[in-house]
Amino acid sequence: MRILIDFVYLLAAAVISPVLIYRLIRYRRYRTGWAQRFGKITRRNTGKKCIWLHAVSVGEVNAARTIIEELEKKFADFEIVVSTTTDTGFARATYLFGSNHMIFYFPLDFSTIMH
Repeated sequence: MRILIDFVYLLAAAVISPVLIYRLIRYRRYRTGWAQRFGKITRRNTGKKCIWLHAVSVGEVNAARTIIEELEKKFADFEIVVSTTTDTGFARATYLFGSNHMIFYFPLDFSTIMH
Protein backbone atom coordinates (compact mmCIF):
# COMPACT_ATOMS: atom_id res chain seq x y z
CA MET A 1 0.00 0.00 0.00
CA ARG A 2 2.87 2.38 0.80
CA ILE A 3 4.27 1.87 -2.66
CA LEU A 4 0.94 2.78 -4.23
CA ILE A 5 0.62 5.93 -2.10
CA ASP A 6 4.20 6.94 -2.88
CA PHE A 7 3.51 6.35 -6.58
CA VAL A 8 0.44 8.62 -6.44
CA TYR A 9 2.47 11.31 -4.65
CA LEU A 10 5.25 10.98 -7.20
CA LEU A 11 2.78 11.23 -10.07
CA ALA A 12 1.17 14.31 -8.51
CA ALA A 13 4.60 15.87 -7.99
CA ALA A 14 5.48 15.27 -11.65
CA VAL A 15 2.24 16.91 -12.76
CA ILE A 16 2.57 19.94 -10.48
CA SER A 17 6.36 20.38 -10.73
CA PRO A 18 6.23 22.92 -13.60
CA VAL A 19 4.01 25.15 -11.46
CA LEU A 20 6.29 24.71 -8.45
CA ILE A 21 9.40 25.47 -10.48
CA TYR A 22 7.76 28.60 -11.89
CA ARG A 23 6.81 29.77 -8.39
CA LEU A 24 10.30 29.03 -7.07
CA ILE A 25 11.80 31.21 -9.78
CA ARG A 26 9.17 33.95 -9.74
CA TYR A 27 8.39 34.35 -6.03
CA ARG A 28 10.99 34.47 -3.27
CA ARG A 29 8.61 33.16 -0.61
CA TYR A 30 8.49 29.69 -2.16
CA ARG A 31 12.25 29.18 -1.82
CA THR A 32 12.48 28.45 1.89
CA GLY A 33 12.05 25.31 3.92
CA TRP A 34 12.55 22.69 1.20
CA ALA A 35 15.16 20.71 3.12
CA GLN A 36 12.74 20.38 6.04
CA ARG A 37 9.88 19.46 3.70
CA PHE A 38 12.04 16.57 2.47
CA GLY A 39 12.81 15.35 5.98
CA LYS A 40 16.00 17.22 6.89
CA ILE A 41 14.84 18.17 10.37
CA THR A 42 17.40 18.21 13.15
CA ARG A 43 15.69 17.31 16.38
CA ARG A 44 17.06 18.75 19.55
CA ASN A 45 18.51 15.96 21.64
CA THR A 46 16.66 16.69 24.86
CA GLY A 47 15.94 13.10 25.81
CA LYS A 48 12.33 14.12 26.47
CA LYS A 49 9.16 12.67 25.03
CA CYS A 50 7.76 14.83 22.26
CA ILE A 51 4.41 16.49 21.59
CA TRP A 52 4.11 17.55 17.95
CA LEU A 53 1.57 20.22 17.02
CA HIS A 54 0.88 21.07 13.39
CA ALA A 55 -0.53 24.50 12.53
CA VAL A 56 -0.92 25.11 8.80
CA SER A 57 -0.94 28.90 8.71
CA VAL A 58 -0.90 32.07 10.81
CA GLY A 59 -4.46 31.64 12.08
CA GLU A 60 -3.81 28.13 13.35
CA VAL A 61 -0.48 29.18 14.88
CA ASN A 62 -2.28 31.95 16.76
CA ALA A 63 -4.96 29.48 17.88
CA ALA A 64 -2.28 27.03 19.05
CA ARG A 65 -0.81 29.61 21.41
CA THR A 66 -3.30 28.84 24.19
CA ILE A 67 -2.94 25.10 23.66
CA ILE A 68 0.84 25.31 23.87
CA GLU A 69 0.67 27.39 27.05
CA GLU A 70 -1.53 24.72 28.66
CA LEU A 71 0.69 21.90 27.40
CA GLU A 72 3.72 23.65 28.90
CA LYS A 73 1.97 23.67 32.29
CA LYS A 74 0.62 20.12 32.22
CA PHE A 75 3.47 18.39 30.40
CA ALA A 76 6.54 20.31 31.49
CA ASP A 77 8.71 17.21 31.04
CA PHE A 78 7.80 16.94 27.34
CA GLU A 79 9.41 18.67 24.39
CA ILE A 80 6.85 20.58 22.30
CA VAL A 81 7.57 20.99 18.60
CA VAL A 82 5.50 22.95 16.08
CA SER A 83 5.29 22.38 12.34
CA THR A 84 3.71 24.70 9.80
CA THR A 85 3.00 24.63 6.09
CA THR A 86 3.12 28.28 5.05
CA ASP A 87 5.96 30.78 5.25
CA THR A 88 3.81 33.23 7.19
CA GLY A 89 2.79 30.50 9.63
CA PHE A 90 6.45 29.56 10.08
CA ALA A 91 7.42 33.19 10.73
CA ARG A 92 4.62 33.62 13.28
CA ALA A 93 5.43 30.34 15.04
CA THR A 94 9.10 31.31 15.21
CA TYR A 95 8.14 34.68 16.69
CA LEU A 96 5.78 33.18 19.29
CA PHE A 97 7.52 29.93 20.20
CA GLY A 98 10.97 29.86 18.59
CA SER A 99 12.91 30.67 21.74
CA ASN A 100 11.39 27.72 23.65
CA HIS A 101 10.29 25.21 21.03
CA MET A 102 11.51 23.73 17.79
CA ILE A 103 9.71 25.11 14.72
CA PHE A 104 9.89 23.43 11.31
CA TYR A 105 8.09 23.03 8.01
CA PHE A 106 5.77 20.02 7.83
CA PRO A 107 7.52 17.23 5.89
CA LEU A 108 6.02 15.76 2.75
CA ASP A 109 4.25 12.48 3.40
CA PHE A 110 6.46 10.08 1.43
CA SER A 111 7.15 6.83 3.29
CA THR A 112 10.90 7.35 2.88
CA ILE A 113 10.64 10.72 4.64
CA MET A 114 8.13 9.81 7.36
CA HIS A 115 9.76 6.84 9.05
